[in-house]
Amino acid sequence: MKKILILSLIVISVFTTFADASHPTRLWASPNISQVTNSSAFVSVPAEALKDLSQEQKSSLYFEYFETQQVCIMIYPTPENCLPKKTQKGQTSVLLPNLKSNTSYTVSYKIDNTIACITEPCHENGLQSETKEFKTLGSADSFSRNLYYRSRGADVVLLQDILRSQGYLSSNSTGYFGIATFKAVKSFQKNYMHIPPTGYVGPKTRLSLNNLINVQTENFEGTIQSVSTACFADGECSVTIDGKKVITTIGWSQETVGSIKGTVSSIGDIETSKIGARAKIYARKLSDGSYTLYGNANYYIEVL
Repeated sequence: MKKILILSLIVISVFTTFADASHPTRLWASPNISQVTNSSAFVSVPAEALKDLSQEQKSSLYFEYFETQQVCIMIYPTPENCLPKKTQKGQTSVLLPNLKSNTSYTVSYKIDNTIACITEPCHENGLQSETKEFKTLGSADSFSRNLYYRSRGADVVLLQDILRSQGYLSSNSTGYFGIATFKAVKSFQKNYMHIPPTGYVGPKTRLSLNNLINVQTENFEGTIQSVSTACFADGECSVTIDGKKVITTIGWSQETVGSIKGTVSSIGDIETSKIGARAKIYARKLSDGSYTLYGNANYYIEVL
């Protein structure tokens, strides 16, 4: 009787171990998506999920993305273009570069638990988020006429696509400039100091929209080499990081659209004492090879 009891306990223990190992993956909130252009998109882990992650989990986190509507034949080895792309581990927000224009993508974030699964049972098989889909903008599209309430046409569809991709509009694109689009345009204009928030898509707004379609943005990290305060003389303030100049402020009357995170001076600029420190940057690339925080509230320099 005692032998039977011991054997039963062993069977129960083994069953429990395998039951834990096959526990379904925990699905977390889908990633945030912003700054969608014709060739890139910015993705990040939402705050509600980020607060529950340990530092170890964050260091193993990565984003995975693939073309949503791509048709792939089941052959071996799997063609490179059919494999999901993965970002570098350890980044909770990252720019997805080199995307195809006018193309739908599906993205999620996961935690690489390969080592943990070798050393001990994977009770939850790692962490994985719900997926989210987005579509890049068309590369050949642009705005050549002014748009206003009750306008109709393909360029209104493009306007609505951009407003939705930037988080200003939640409804589908209809090609009709209605009240929802009017309010979304006003919200968009408020992020640009030189555009009055009227809801009217005139020359200044069209220029900003056309620039947004063709904008190039980059994420990079480097060492702060120098800090310029020429904006105090109505010039431009900038920070040079590994030879790349990032413009932060232009003139006394201008404000930085992006943000400077970390230890800064009382007037919002990076202190010269931070020369030699590391910094992370997400900024818009200009035609002369420099970068700027202008044009998007999500652009930033973060002093580490």
